[in-house]
Amino acid sequence: MSNKGKGKENLQNIPSFAWDEPNAWAGEAQETTWEWKYLNDFSSSKVPPLFSKDGSYFFCLAGVCIKIFSVATGLVVSELILPSGGTSGAQASRFMSAVINPHNFFQLITGTLDGRLLIWDFLNAALLREIDVGQPIHFLCVHENFKDSVVAAASLVNKRTAGDNDAVVLRISLKTTSAGKPTEVRAIGKIRSPSGLAYSVNGSWIVASAGHTVYVAKSSALEAGFIKYVSPERLTCLAMHPSEDYFATGDDKGNVRIWYCLNSKAAGSRGVEKRSQTTTLHWHAHAVSALSFTPNGAYLLSGGEEAVLVIWQIHSGKKEFVPRVGAPISTISICQSPSGEEYLLGLNDGAFSFVSSSTFRITRSFAQIKIDSESENQASSSKPTSPPLAYHRLSSSLILPSSHPQSLQIYSPSTSTLLSELEVSPSNRVSRRDDKPLEVSHVDHVALSSCGLWMATLDARNGELGYPPEIFLKIWAWSETASEWSLHSRIDQPHGNNHISNIAFSPQSGQNPLYLSSCCEGGTLKIWRLTWKNKNAVWSPHASLTFPSSSLRSITWSADGTIFALSFESRIVLYDSSSVSSLNTISSSVIKDVVSSYFIGSGHLLISTKKGLVLWDLILQSVSWIHASNANIAFVVPHSEAGSFAVFYQDEASDGPATTVHVFDVTSSQPRITQSVPLRLRTAVWFGLTDGARAFNLVALTQGSKVVVLGDDPSISQAKPSSLSLGFASQKTSIFQDVFGSPLDLAGPSTLPEPSAQQPVKANSKNGDAFPFPAYLAPSLSSLSPPILKDFLHVRESGPTGQKEKDKAEDSDEEMEDDFKGVSPESGPSSVTQLAFSIDQMAQFFKSHSISPRPALSKTNGVHVTKLTNGVHPQPNAGQKESGRTPKKMSL
Repeated sequence: MSNKGKGKENLQNIPSFAWDEPNAWAGEAQETTWEWKYLNDFSSSKVPPLFSKDGSYFFCLAGVCIKIFSVATGLVVSELILPSGGTSGAQASRFMSAVINPHNFFQLITGTLDGRLLIWDFLNAALLREIDVGQPIHFLCVHENFKDSVVAAASLVNKRTAGDNDAVVLRISLKTTSAGKPTEVRAIGKIRSPSGLAYSVNGSWIVASAGHTVYVAKSSALEAGFIKYVSPERLTCLAMHPSEDYFATGDDKGNVRIWYCLNSKAAGSRGVEKRSQTTTLHWHAHAVSALSFTPNGAYLLSGGEEAVLVIWQIHSGKKEFVPRVGAPISTISICQSPSGEEYLLGLNDGAFSFVSSSTFRITRSFAQIKIDSESENQASSSKPTSPPLAYHRLSSSLILPSSHPQSLQIYSPSTSTLLSELEVSPSNRVSRRDDKPLEVSHVDHVALSSCGLWMATLDARNGELGYPPEIFLKIWAWSETASEWSLHSRIDQPHGNNHISNIAFSPQSGQNPLYLSSCCEGGTLKIWRLTWKNKNAVWSPHASLTFPSSSLRSITWSADGTIFALSFESRIVLYDSSSVSSLNTISSSVIKDVVSSYFIGSGHLLISTKKGLVLWDLILQSVSWIHASNANIAFVVPHSEAGSFAVFYQDEASDGPATTVHVFDVTSSQPRITQSVPLRLRTAVWFGLTDGARAFNLVALTQGSKVVVLGDDPSISQAKPSSLSLGFASQKTSIFQDVFGSPLDLAGPSTLPEPSAQQPVKANSKNGDAFPFPAYLAPSLSSLSPPILKDFLHVRESGPTGQKEKDKAEDSDEEMEDDFKGVSPESGPSSVTQLAFSIDQMAQFFKSHSISPRPALSKTNGVHVTKLTNGVHPQPNAGQKESGRTPKKMSL
């Protein structure tokens, strides 16, 4: 079956390219494959990150790839991409579990949802072996006593009586046959809804937590199967003690239980559900999502929805807290690094926070894109169907909804870093106190001006019973020096109690002023104008229009900002922006159920209805073409400069989520490109430059709050290393060598490119960074320092030694002569590297700033008085003769 027209995820770096046509889609074939790629996929992984042997790197499962992060910088240094394949075709392919090979610390063993075991050499990002198990793998555990084998919790497939949550625990051999199958697979026992799997510290026991039961099996007698121990609540996580034979579990009621059931008394009781001696620790109000013992076994760490890390002292039951970590905790890992022991917290919004084990404080946090995975399940009438999304050209960043609905995050795709988080509506961030979610404010809309210096946001919150809603329109100013947004103006209840459906800035061109418009569902339009008073920007009201008899749908501005169009149910009205007078009314029998309208190019107006498109020629005052569709139009994204636009349809007839994209040109009613991506998209914006000579990308938000880039070039031109040079065996250098290099070779070649004469480098340029590449791809500091320091030094011929140098040579220390005794001068004219200033100038500088004059002796009744220093009497003067006689007292 052909896959043409179907989007597929791009997992490789596709280089960007320039187009010669002014139209971004000109010359495209009717059917071309659109690539798509996730920019974030952290919230789906509940597997605790793994650390390398020396604690310098940690591995995070992120859907179809495993990202390798630097512990020091938090940057992604390498990726392991999941190859296509697998026999379980019904399951989507993604990483589900990973462990470090105990017999080779440079190998990573991973399990996938399509039923494969993959063994990686993560130093070279190379796949060493692929083992087809044929069953979706959810959990893995290994032990050094059992070489070439793993224990896995896998789903039951091809069983009529098997439920969706039924699973089986298997011991799988890592040796394969010629067909890629494991040589031995031994079933230990069936479980239901697994939540954890682990070996005991000495490898004698295998423990699995699933549902309301703990399953225990003896490693030396797997044929005996599991012994079952009942839990009063559903178990959510499992942690094994690092030195003793007991383990801890967490449940969905917030209880932490320590189980003492790993002993010989459990043998011979297969199939019988028992109760074990346990110790209960209870603080959490909600489900415990993560547990981990410290390496010394004295403390137990727990975390959950409260966004609080609880540190339990096991023997005494005392506890310490690390509150307000930023988001609910999903994973907890222990890092043993050269700097000390740290706790790595994986948060639900995709961020990582390191907590010091000595101070119990967050030392650093790493985040890329923060998306709240649970926001989709929270019902709120004030929450918009289309989330806020915008592209800021001045900082080349995306403005996205954050993990908290009251905030926006600013993310740079080129560097894969989170630049900042803007709290639009301040609020207390607390966990839910009951089953009914708290009503909080949401950022419903965001709009950016074409110049990039202004941003408008709208946050709203439905009031309690008997109280009006809280609606705020806020205008933010961009600071080019600080590279941040600051609140400039706030307009309370701009349309009374009516919710605003659309906000937009007018394009700024020439001497035309900048306008900000907003319209509400009740048919009211308000426009504010930017004015300047005493060099201060002021947003003042410009116009207010009310249409009581019709429902106002949207407002759009022309490319030059001189005209704006108001969309009503069955007509479009054009207005002059300066005088706010009506210019024309567009009405036709084909214009019905209008949703929105857009100015396309310089002379056309696109009218979008529920199931059709109408292109109106503004010059000829007639319909250019009509396009009808059987599917409902979700939204339209017009091109910012070219006469093209993309129309997104939600495919309701497909089995899974899908979105069909049609790309139109003003010259034809038939789409130039027809594509389909297997994602349910909620909104999209253009991402890229607006020079008209480059392929553009679309950045979209999916129904599951994932950020995806799609189009003809989704790689976003970010360079990433294909392999990882961790350098575990390399000798660590000192701080001085890291900064200045070792040794400093001024005569060596420079590693920095010399600036060309045609393009001089400006020292205070604000248009770019000092280096056109990310910091983690830059050369080492030892190679950068010599060329930089060379600019402060110059080479000159050593002249004849003067009398001053001769005197200094005679007064030099003999110890210095011994140091240079083994150095033989080269023959011929010598060339030495000297400072740009003489040694006399340096000596004079230190004399004037470091040597202070001797303080004058104070007189008391004409007698010099010398104060004692640290209780020591000063020595007598040189002119005073010492004698055994006691000096005579001086009569005053």
